[in-house]
Amino acid sequence: GVWQVLAKFPVGSFDRIVALADMYIEFARTHPSDYGVLFAPVQGRKRRLDDTSFGTAVAALEQCVADCIAAGVFAPGDPKMISLFLWSRVHGMIGLSMAFDLAEHFPEIDLTSGLEQLYAATRPYALAGLAPRVNSPKE
Repeated sequence: GVWQVLAKFPVGSFDRIVALADMYIEFARTHPSDYGVLFAPVQGRKRRLDDTSFGTAVAALEQCVADCIAAGVFAPGDPKMISLFLWSRVHGMIGLSMAFDLAEHFPEIDLTSGLEQLYAATRPYALAGLAPRVNSPKE
């Protein structure tokens, strides 16, 4: 399962979060119909996340985020909110790649198998933020 894959990486490492994203992307790529059904509304009502197969993966993500915070890899913050941000990032990229041909906008990335590349290319924005870098004054 999820924890068997994550056991290959050190606790508190960002590598665990990357592995979760890779598993998510691979599932969407190999099971696009199932992926679509899992995220479609059921008779117009919302489901409980914990009642879906993604509940376990989200719990794992939240634990990995908490471990990254404890290890100093991430700044202090709310693990649930950070997890939502990370999940929505990969989920959004998958949805966009399923709905649109992004190749003309990203010719340097092989989008037939390179969604992981696109995800990795945006990683610095997720980790460092979008605010301009302020140089510290020289002493």
